[in-house]
Amino acid sequence: MRLSGLVTYCSLVDQASVNIAKYLGLETEPGRYEKPYGFHVCIEGEFLYLPTVREKYPIIFLSRHESASRYPALTVHATGNFGEAPYGGEPNKVSISFPKLAGTLLKGLFIRAPDGYHVNYEVTHHGPLVETPHVFIEIGSSEKERNDKNAIEAVGETVGKVLDTLEVLDLVSAVGVGGPHYAPTFTRITREEDVGFGHIIPKRAMRGDPRVDRLEMAIERTYPCTEIVVLDRKGMNGKRRQTFRARLENNRIKRERR
Repeated sequence: MRLSGLVTYCSLVDQASVNIAKYLGLETEPGRYEKPYGFHVCIEGEFLYLPTVREKYPIIFLSRHESASRYPALTVHATGNFGEAPYGGEPNKVSISFPKLAGTLLKGLFIRAPDGYHVNYEVTHHGPLVETPHVFIEIGSSEKERNDKNAIEAVGETVGKVLDTLEVLDLVSAVGVGGPHYAPTFTRITREEDVGFGHIIPKRAMRGDPRVDRLEMAIERTYPCTEIVVLDRKGMNGKRRQTFRARLENNRIKRERR
């Protein structure tokens, strides 16, 4: 799939973001810069609390990853909130995801990740609200990894290839439903198949009512469209799967269980 352009975002309060931008030869002073691939935007504050973001082209946010486990990780995910918004964005609203771009970047990380690093999707979480197709690509989980030259190179080379070619793989665009934060089922599917995931709704976001509204929002907020919804068999109960299957059949969207 050929893109007409891309926008990269760098945050000066994010060491991983600055390191990746420097590796790519991008500016690390506040401002907006024209680039051969489109634009580069460098901001002074945190990404999470930006007001609603809109751009002409799809956005790649260069970012750090934080985790209490602090294990070495390279991650990819979309933003938004299936509930309250303690870390930016808006409550009960998700951004526009881009599964083909997310899957292309994740497949690149599988190839280039240094030994000892986990490579995985994360479920949809935190801000900002982005009204343009986008993806976060992150290095974590501690300061050590954010300054690791091998990790920076892996992410930089992965992003740089997309910026140079403006090409993403023609993957099937999927929404994932169920499972834990690091989405092992959906990560494995992208590793093994030509499927990319944008929004991934975690099991914790479906407690209580079936929350079909959250599934429908994720489907609608996917660029260019949702081609398939994958239900994690092990990550959701049977009653909820039945509810979701019925709704998907009514909407004529293909579904699979993994």
